[in-house]
Amino acid sequence: MTKESIPGSILAGTIGFDTTTSWWQIGFWGLYLVVTLQAYLAPARKKTSV
Repeated sequence: MTKESIPGSILAGTIGFDTTTSWWQIGFWGLYLVVTLQAYLAPARKKTSV
C-alpha cells in the first residue's frame, strides 16, 4: 500500500499507520489493542447499595 493511496492516507490520518511499519510497532500496537479491548469489553461491576 502506498502513502499516496486513499486507504493509506485514511489509515495514516486516523491511527498513524505508516507503510514502513516495523514488526516491533505492529507487536506493541497489537498488545495495546488487546489490553484496551479487554478493559472496555469486561462486564460492568454491580454497584452495591449501602
